Amino acid sequence: MKGTFRIAGLAVAVAIAGCGGGGGSSGGGGSTPAAPKSTVAGAVTKGPVGGATLYLYAMDAAGNKTGDAVAGPIVTEADGSWSVQVPDSVPRPLLIESSGGTYTDEATGADVTAGNLNSFLPEGAQTAAVTPLSELLVRSAREHLADNVGASLEDGVNAGRDVLDDVLGVSFDPLTTVPATSGDDAAAKQYAAVLGGLSTQANNLSGTTDPFETVIALIDDASDGVVDGKKNGGAITIGDNAGTLPPTSSADLADAINDYAEDNEELGVTSFEVTASAGANGSVSPTSVSLLGGASANFTVTPDTGYSIDEVTGCAGSLDGQSFTTSALEGECDLSVTFSINEYTVSTTSVTGGQVMPEAAVVDHGDTTQFEIVADEGYDVVSVEGC
Repeated sequence: MKGTFRIAGLAVAVAIAGCGGGGGSSGGGGSTPAAPKSTVAGAVTKGPVGGATLYLYAMDAAGNKTGDAVAGPIVTEADGSWSVQVPDSVPRPLLIESSGGTYTDEATGADVTAGNLNSFLPEGAQTAAVTPLSELLVRSAREHLADNVGASLEDGVNAGRDVLDDVLGVSFDPLTTVPATSGDDAAAKQYAAVLGGLSTQANNLSGTTDPFETVIALIDDASDGVVDGKKNGGAITIGDNAGTLPPTSSADLADAINDYAEDNEELGVTSFEVTASAGANGSVSPTSVSLLGGASANFTVTPDTGYSIDEVTGCAGSLDGQSFTTSALEGECDLSVTFSINEYTVSTTSVTGGQVMPEAAVVDHGDTTQFEIVADEGYDVVSVEGC
């Protein structure tokens, strides 16, 4: 298989034999055993990208490649598949870089040249996917590491997963699940449906621009955790200078995934949108997310100062601190969050020589209350302490 490297040793035995009872012997030296390696197999997919070239690298603290490649070049087969042996001595996660190759665009059927795609190879992984979703995760991870000096590579990878969860709420692992349109692996089919939906949405938004560049613009849009046609509020350029990405939404992406799944019934995949809203005195994020059937979504609920979370209703799930996680959902729901003001009890302590009235009061955050202090005959008020 292309891209597979094997090291073989050739041993030669030499025997010397004598006649009439004579004998012989041979001596030999040892050799240093090869360093242990593990086989990793995967695919480059947007659909399947044949003829792509891959390298694997160790990374620095910012999530960028460092030093020479630890494996590669590896060239993908026509179905996007690849396999390589990776030295066990190299710390993971590793960076996977893919460039070039061609694929058939799911939305148009056109042959498209793929650009650069990146992925991570986590600790213990034996499979690896290189796709636009892994590219999204890598970009988000690098941004997290740039904003959080001292964070580990693993922290960055997890932050990238969180962004992907915010955008799509995927239940599959985007780094180790290999997309497939056939077979019994539901996660692999979900992955393929999302990639097909990205192509559908790219064609819906900008059918005249390069399909791969438009998909990457969508990935750039989603890498800030919100699908809105912008990156941190700014316009997104398609390719080098092919115009800007039009406005879009999480609901639009969910519809595109559904459209692709309906046209490819063998995938057995559904997609829908979950929206979230907050009442006064707090916020919830994200405000919408596309979900695949059976997936769950995470929302961050943030009360204003002086307020607490009152209720979270509308979608099944559980609240842990300020994080709400939905149950595995099979249809749309509208998450609603309300907040209540914090209340504080102010109590008084009886002392000799006078009294304080009332004995206690309940005060809303930011409000004030009054107490009457009455000194007994022969006493004066010296001090009031505690509040």
